[in-house]
Amino acid sequence: MKYFLSLFCLLKLTLFCLILGQGGRVQLMPNKRLDAYKETQFFKTVTVQARRGSIYDRKEKELAMITPTYSLFADPQFVNSPRYAARKIAKHLGVNATVLEKRMRKKTRFVWLKRRLPMELKKEIESYGIKGLYFVGESHRRYPEQNGLSQTIGFVGAEGKGLEGLEYAYNEYLEGKDVVLQVSKDAKGRPLFMEPERYTQPPEGKDLILTADSEFQHYLEMELKKVYEEQGAKKAIGLILDVETGGIRAAGVWPSYDLNNARNVKPQVRINSLFQESMEQGSVIKPFAVAAALENQAYSPNSAFACLDGKIKVGKRTIKDSSKKDCETMTLTQGLAVSSNVVFTQLAQGLSKNTLRDFYKKVGFGQKTEIDFPGESTGLFYSKTWPEHMNISASFGHGFTASPIQVAAAYAAVANNGIWKQPHLVDRMIDPTGLDVKIKRQEKRVMTESTAKKVRMMLTSVVQDHGSGKAASVNGYLVAGKTGTAHKVDLVNGGYHKDKYFSSFVGMVPAGKPKFVIYIGVDEPTKDHYGSKVAAPVFSKVARFALSKEGVSPEVIQEENLFECKDLSCEQELASKTPQEPSPHSLKGLTLREALNILRQSEVDFDIRGQGVVRDVDFINGKEFKKGNKVKITLSAL
Repeated sequence: MKYFLSLFCLLKLTLFCLILGQGGRVQLMPNKRLDAYKETQFFKTVTVQARRGSIYDRKEKELAMITPTYSLFADPQFVNSPRYAARKIAKHLGVNATVLEKRMRKKTRFVWLKRRLPMELKKEIESYGIKGLYFVGESHRRYPEQNGLSQTIGFVGAEGKGLEGLEYAYNEYLEGKDVVLQVSKDAKGRPLFMEPERYTQPPEGKDLILTADSEFQHYLEMELKKVYEEQGAKKAIGLILDVETGGIRAAGVWPSYDLNNARNVKPQVRINSLFQESMEQGSVIKPFAVAAALENQAYSPNSAFACLDGKIKVGKRTIKDSSKKDCETMTLTQGLAVSSNVVFTQLAQGLSKNTLRDFYKKVGFGQKTEIDFPGESTGLFYSKTWPEHMNISASFGHGFTASPIQVAAAYAAVANNGIWKQPHLVDRMIDPTGLDVKIKRQEKRVMTESTAKKVRMMLTSVVQDHGSGKAASVNGYLVAGKTGTAHKVDLVNGGYHKDKYFSSFVGMVPAGKPKFVIYIGVDEPTKDHYGSKVAAPVFSKVARFALSKEGVSPEVIQEENLFECKDLSCEQELASKTPQEPSPHSLKGLTLREALNILRQSEVDFDIRGQGVVRDVDFINGKEFKKGNKVKITLSAL
């Protein structure tokens, strides 16, 4: 018996030690399963959304803002009469009184009644003095410009997350971090009360300062709307790019839509065609074929090509110009001015196999610009060795696709003396403390300065009286640009549509020292289809507005930003002229071209102002027309 009692005591002691050890392990050792159980049994988690950052234009005009709203919750333990409370507030909340009453009878200490109420309703409900009802400040996204920059800004969903555009691309910075609060429960699992003031100050997200200018945007969208309606087009698009910075000053897509009602708009209307779509661009690509030829020293601006009555046969294929050219030969500059496919076919045939492909890739075709926008298109670009027919097609903008932003960025490289700069929509971010966060952008040289300047000067001929883009001219400024008229690809039957076009004009102003690159595109115009008639006039209006608003003075016409020689005979003519000894008197009454023919031989520096014929000649230093001296020449109308 004594042995049995001793064994029994030993077993009890062992069992006690095991229980004690298990209890110590539970209390002292980490256990994820028990920690999770503790969280659910002893805490109530409440998430309060952070206040979303605002979006501003470059002049800090608010484009996307937060409207304060107030969300109503109840602590059922303190609601004396749920039925009375429900009947009083149901009509204000648009919720059935019975439903509200059931919520306020729950065995909990926190229950949402209605989210995002305006201040007026908050005050009305508070006036009833019902105990146990509290408000927490939350935010509602509002877009004061409604349609302005809509496809670029994008919008947020019901949960406050960015769904499209910059709202999506910068969501991580805009939304900040939500507040996650825990309400403790007592030993019986009942939530303990937490002061409602703890809910009212969630942290803020960062603000975005865009490169866009609202005035530029309004004017651009107005002109896009006009051409869209006049032409019965499918879509009209345009952008204004700051050459110096790469910032997008305006980005318009029409039809547009009201961002405050975005979720009721068809997805195809919300697409930003400037960045998310690519198409065959047509003749606006020709300047880059020229640049490739100049870079490889295969041709010069005055290289001569046969006119061939406006058509040339390549294998079984006949390539034609839009109209017959009454000439034997024309220079490369003339071919660019009149947009001759025949000239560019000959140019492509004279280049080595991969010259065009490699140069096009260098200026950004076939790859993303990495603009800060979601879903950017790379375009369809055959990256392997191009066969002859591909080289020829690509020389006048067919056989590959590019997005408008790729084209605009490539033109900006020409405008910026060969430096390609990464285009962007956001200039900087501002965190809740007021600290500016600048964003670094890439840049690289894609062509020599000499090539860029030559191409730019050649493009001024496109906008002269004999060029295809004369409707893009802007009084007081030289314009360098190119028209484009491309048949649209038939994605169903293959080949090209016979009666569907994408018409465009891309240019830079002022040509001597460009400030802006402007891209205008009209998709499927129905009245006219040539870029010269559809897009060029829109470019002219937008360029004139942008230059005026920016305060860019009318351009001083100087020799370096004029391309006088239109063909080879021009150089020969100038070389054969007998040198003249110019004098102030001998220049008066001459046209600009006549005066330049004389001045260029004297090597004098000169500054020419005005239009018409020479009226006054004033020496700034020296008294003779010789190297080192400078003269000011004033022109006036006849």
